Amino acid sequence: MDDPRSRYQEYLDFILKYPKHLGNIGDYKKGEIGVIKDIALFLQCEEGAVKIMVAAGTNPEDAKRRARIGVFDENRWGVSLHEPLRLPDGSYTVFNRWLAWGNP
Repeated sequence: MDDPRSRYQEYLDFILKYPKHLGNIGDYKKGEIGVIKDIALFLQCEEGAVKIMVAAGTNPEDAKRRARIGVFDENRWGVSLHEPLRLPDGSYTVFNRWLAWGNP
C-alpha cells in the first residue's frame, strides 16, 4: 500500500543528503521554477500535476500514479526523482528528473 508521507519524507531525506546533485533549486518569485521543500505543499503539487495531465487527456488513475512525489528507480547509474515544483505563475506540479551519479 502506498504511504504518501513515507514517500515524501524519503524524498526530503534524499535532497538533504545530496544537495550538490540538485543544482539551483529556483525561486518562482524570480520567474524561475522552484523545487518545493515544504512537505505541507506536496499534496497540492501532486493534485496540480494530475489536473494538468488529465486536461491533456491522460487517464485520471494513470495521472495519479505518475504524479506521485518521491525517489524512484535508484540504481548504480543514478536515480529518478519525482519532484514537487512551484511554477513562475504560482501553480504547483511534479516533474520527473533523472540524476546521474557521475554528475557532481
